[in-house]
Amino acid sequence: NHEFDQGWPDLRDRVQALADWEYISANVFQEGTDETALAESWTTELPNGVTMGFVGAVTEELPSLVSPAGLAGLEVRDIVDSVNAAADRLSDGDPENGEADVVVLLVHEGAATTSVDSATDPDSAFGRIVLGANEQIDAIVSGHTHLAYNHVIDGRPVISSGQYGEKFSDMVIEYDPVADELV
Repeated sequence: NHEFDQGWPDLRDRVQALADWEYISANVFQEGTDETALAESWTTELPNGVTMGFVGAVTEELPSLVSPAGLAGLEVRDIVDSVNAAADRLSDGDPENGEADVVVLLVHEGAATTSVDSATDPDSAFGRIVLGANEQIDAIVSGHTHLAYNHVIDGRPVISSGQYGEKFSDMVIEYDPVADELV
């Protein structure tokens, strides 16, 4: 959310231009349209030929965390609906969508505590994301709450590295291209 602290024009015109990467968010839209303000996903092909896809999302609390004037012209929509749609596009067999063998959700939202019960609490924003992410999403990397946790929930890694570079997460994903599944 802090990339929006100085407003959408600053992120769009200055910050994005200075970055060596693309900011992604599947749930921030141009107001009144179905067009995302930022790219919803990004893919990269690994040396072994496996394509990794990353779908991004910001907390739905964004409008209360930054100046409303800075978000003029934008809408923050439901994370689960937005990321599931983006993950489906990366997995639908249409190469125009930037197909991915493995899809990782990068979400600026997190669990309230380090317990797995917190990460799966259906009454929390993060629990709704973890429980609502569809089968196309193979792993979830979270942030926002500044807690470090490393869970596997229903076979899917769900991690957060804490805050300010104090910890480092190293997620190893093994993918079988013949079976087209994580092992």
